[in-house]
Amino acid sequence: MAPPTREQVEDEIAVELLRVHQESYGAGASKVAVDVLEDAVLVILDLEVTEAERTMLEGGRGEAVRRMREDYQEVIGPTFIAGRGGNLVDEGP
Repeated sequence: MAPPTREQVEDEIAVELLRVHQESYGAGASKVAVDVLEDAVLVILDLEVTEAERTMLEGGRGEAVRRMREDYQEVIGPTFIAGRGGNLVDEGP
C-alpha cells in the first residue's frame, strides 16, 4: 500500500482537528487550513464563538473570553497533540 499523499495527510489532520475542536469547545471553525512543512505542521483555524462567548463579547468582556480560551487551550492542549495516539505529531528531540 502506498503511503498517503501530502494532501491526504493535510486533509486528515484538518478533519481530526475540527472534530476535536467541535467536541471540546462546543463550537466549530468556519475555515481550516493545514500545511505540512518539512519539519512542522502549520494550522490556521477561523474559529466560531459560542453563544456564551458572543454574549460576553457584546457585553464588552472580550478580555475575559480571551483569557478563558487561553486557559482552556492550555488544559485541552494534550488532546490536540495526542491526535491519534501521538501518530500525527513528532515533537522532536
